[in-house]
Amino acid sequence: MNNESKMRVACVYINAGKGHYIPAKAIGDALHAIGVEAVMVDYFSLLGAKRFDAFNQRVWRVQLRFPLIERIVNRGADHSRFISWVLPKLEWLFFGRTVTAYFEEEHWDAMICTHFMPSMILPTFLKRLGRDIPIFSYASDVFFTPLQGLHPDLAAFYISTKEGADHVVKAGFPEERTKLRAFPIQSSCAGAEKLTKEAAREKLGLKEVFTVLINLGGEGIGTIALINALERQGTEVQVVLVGGVHKRAKKRLLEQAKLCRSVTVRTAGFVDNIYDYLYACDVVVGKAGINAMLEAISLRRPFLVTTVYYTVADAASYVVKYGIGWFERKAVQQAEIIRACIEDPALLDGMDSNFDGVPIRFGADEIARDVVKTVQAIRSKMEEEPGLSGYLR
Repeated sequence: MNNESKMRVACVYINAGKGHYIPAKAIGDALHAIGVEAVMVDYFSLLGAKRFDAFNQRVWRVQLRFPLIERIVNRGADHSRFISWVLPKLEWLFFGRTVTAYFEEEHWDAMICTHFMPSMILPTFLKRLGRDIPIFSYASDVFFTPLQGLHPDLAAFYISTKEGADHVVKAGFPEERTKLRAFPIQSSCAGAEKLTKEAAREKLGLKEVFTVLINLGGEGIGTIALINALERQGTEVQVVLVGGVHKRAKKRLLEQAKLCRSVTVRTAGFVDNIYDYLYACDVVVGKAGINAMLEAISLRRPFLVTTVYYTVADAASYVVKYGIGWFERKAVQQAEIIRACIEDPALLDGMDSNFDGVPIRFGADEIARDVVKTVQAIRSKMEEEPGLSGYLR
């Protein structure tokens, strides 16, 4: 197969918020745009492990609620040789039969994973099955990646920051297969209509005042303590909440909003037009969720990081390093930052110019084209030397 249109690529993700699904979908859309059949594949569905999927999601939600515990547990697990040795064996023991049947039915020319677990496990499974399917990995955490996912048989490892690429190479993954590529932003976001703040606020029915966008993330596990802090200091500001908002929390928010005098609260929840809300705001606030942060950076909106987790701790350092945001855990200090920006517009004006120095590019087409090019090169080499197997390193 030498024609792109004949390729079939699996975009493998895990349901843990939207942080792994969104880049997989963006890469899939980019592959589709160049004539490749790209299919979204839920890793746990591939295994036939619905209970494992549900358990994984419950654990992740607990970790989101207790970030200190999350950092301790995941740091230990990421550096555990025992886990990297035993997990592939356990998954094969429980799901090997399902996996075998899956690959007998599904015929992929390549697979690209956006979570460390399939990046760690699938190369081992395919080796057991004797399948020479190149597996690629994309680092959804952008500035860092779990060490467990750096399997030596990966055809290439994609990451969108130099800091992240340096981390991967330092961890021992081959430099020639570590590829710095543009961040695979959502196609719907990349093609969004460009709006001024005023036009975006009018479109969304928002007031024409300083606007803070609080991103609660896909799981709706974020903090709204900033609203109380802003109200206590009497700051005239508009707060818009996007992301998951549970019914009980929404009811509490509505009750709280009625009591506010200086803060106007708007609960948008999950939205398809996140870029309209980003255009409408002055500052984005939330935990260091990579997609939320990078979408804000793409539109030159400063990001106030409130919470960090093991794989995204470097993200907070990044916005501070380039002068495009802040990292502050305490709500009182977060409110002080917002008030300073309102009282001195020059602060945000200075940050806007800092975005010119941020060395991140956006677009999923680079990764898509590189996957196709690499697969074609592997095929050509195997045709020249039929005895070769694996990923032809």
